[in-house]
Amino acid sequence: MSSGRLSAFAALNNSDSDHSDDDGIVGYTNDDDDLQVLEPLKLDLGLNQQQPQQPTPQQQQPIRHNPTIISNSKFKPTDDNIIYNDNYTIIGLKSMEYLMIRGQYELCIQRGAIKIDSITYHSNPNKFYKINASSLNSIPLIIATQVTSIDHTNDTKTKENEHLFHSDYKSVIKISNLFNGLESIGKLYPQLKNIYPNWSSNDDLLQQQQQQPMNEYEKLFFGYSFQLIINKSNYIATTILKTWQKQIDDLINQYLINLDTGKPFKVLIIGSKNSGKSTFLKLLLNELTTLVETLEIKVLDVDPGQTEYSNPDCISLSNHDSPIFGLYMPCESNSTKNEYIGFNTPQREPLNYIKKLKNLINELNEDSIVLINTPGWIKGFGIELLKEITNLITPTHLIYLTNNLTSNDETIENELLNNLKYDKLIKVQSFQLGNNNSTDIVKYSPAQIRNFKLLSYLHYDSNTKKYNFEPLISKSPLKISYFDSKMNTNDIINFNGICSISILDNGFNLNHLDIIECLECQIVAIISIELDEYLNLNEQLINSNLISMNENLPNLIKDSNILNDYPYDLLGLGLIHSVNTVENYINLYTPINMNSLKDKLETNSNKLVLIKGRSDLPIEEIMPRNILDLKNKNKENKKRKGKRTGDFDDCEVPYVSFSSNLGKGGKTSNIRRNIMRRAQQ
Repeated sequence: MSSGRLSAFAALNNSDSDHSDDDGIVGYTNDDDDLQVLEPLKLDLGLNQQQPQQPTPQQQQPIRHNPTIISNSKFKPTDDNIIYNDNYTIIGLKSMEYLMIRGQYELCIQRGAIKIDSITYHSNPNKFYKINASSLNSIPLIIATQVTSIDHTNDTKTKENEHLFHSDYKSVIKISNLFNGLESIGKLYPQLKNIYPNWSSNDDLLQQQQQQPMNEYEKLFFGYSFQLIINKSNYIATTILKTWQKQIDDLINQYLINLDTGKPFKVLIIGSKNSGKSTFLKLLLNELTTLVETLEIKVLDVDPGQTEYSNPDCISLSNHDSPIFGLYMPCESNSTKNEYIGFNTPQREPLNYIKKLKNLINELNEDSIVLINTPGWIKGFGIELLKEITNLITPTHLIYLTNNLTSNDETIENELLNNLKYDKLIKVQSFQLGNNNSTDIVKYSPAQIRNFKLLSYLHYDSNTKKYNFEPLISKSPLKISYFDSKMNTNDIINFNGICSISILDNGFNLNHLDIIECLECQIVAIISIELDEYLNLNEQLINSNLISMNENLPNLIKDSNILNDYPYDLLGLGLIHSVNTVENYINLYTPINMNSLKDKLETNSNKLVLIKGRSDLPIEEIMPRNILDLKNKNKENKKRKGKRTGDFDDCEVPYVSFSSNLGKGGKTSNIRRNIMRRAQQ
């Protein structure tokens, strides 16, 4: 490439980030991640100059059908078919009955067999299935089914459940409480207070009754970590289209053929947003992990905007050897390699995104079984991203979730598929709710789901395996020293703190004196670089004048892309509480294992660097409602009665000003929602 010419990716990478809505750039909006579909943008990364091979699509076009939506159990509780215990319930299911259960619980099959979504499981007293059925996604369906072989069953008959071992009942299951703190997220972030049953008081039960009336049997679930949905509700069960099941069965057969012939099995799933990509991938993943219990499936999650298997604002490669029912919590897994993107869209720094994607793909072996989850981006700039993905890893199967095709859609489809490399194309009917079905279904915005992912990550304790949603600012932060210009470069070897800081998308334009305002109350990635590599990096930064040093301030790397030239490990994310420029340390909250972090610091074999992206932090984290309520209560008591419950109203609250005096020339501003033109909707 000539020196006077920039690739489109490079041009985007160097563009002013404040003009993210310029023509030719396609991505999630800052407000709600709706896609803006503009003219296709032709990109040239020079990663692979080969022309894409001709696809071999199937001839049959999908037929559009509105799916049947299940919003409640097909089960009528009686005094005979359900047993209540302090910590669990036992339920007997008759033929064709099924359950929708919201919440977190462990399921054990005591008699016969059941289907969880599409997979059949037989009775086993030693087998427990952990299910996380939140309102953020569809709720798994538990169906009484026929035993495939009596040899597969290991029934558990006790005095408690013996009356359910009757010919009237086909299956008996035990559902146990699973409280891990996640159900309490609403105490910190009220917008998500109803994603799990969280009945800690009679007031909660009354409020739930007002929102959705419950019968006497449903009220008996008060105090459990789960709720049996008996009447029609505004929740939705996992919907498996008949065409999906057939295609999944065909893919399983194709995997077995590839296994015998030594061929790889790499499945890339694409489609527009809300077409069912994540659900289809999870169903296929569950079928594969059930087929062979020792089989390890890799999931490449490349959508930083709506992460399914990655930490917030990351893309990842995760290993799976067991099915996933309901919501997957990546912070609970130790078998995931994350790469920090720092934004909820690849658009911000596409070169950085592609580099991180290549790092993950390099972790794969030739015989790896890989399922790839992609953004809902199949037009314009999204085509270029998918093109680069298929250039880096040629999928054996390209799953395209699509609606009925009009003549206009065919043009778009050809533009999409003709630019991608793959061995076989399989068109699958996309999942779309009909207008009559979707009116009352509980829906959460992409921003709320991202906030759930971020808050659950920050409040997870890997030692106790629990979540604690007490506000972080009510706890003591971790204190870590940082390196500044007063220290000699040779001191780096013996320094066990933060050596430098990189700010994505803005390092060159940032005044070093403003770095504290840029860091406080912000999410950062914490990376570890081996000592020799960091010494080489530091030398390059100094020689190229790419590092800014200022007394008492952390060293600032001007060009964040230079870090991609050096290998490093992403330890995790953290929230900066404050920066002490007198004693040169940063107060930081992070769920990273402290022993692991301490070992890296004390041995001096690795050096720490912080990378700041543009992760959005919910205001509830820095200004929790209980603190605001207490301050307002004290203020009212002082005003009306001349009393107060404490001195809280006299102290300053971090990050927030309650003053109505905006200063000379100051004014309040209402943030305008990014309204798209009709042609872009």
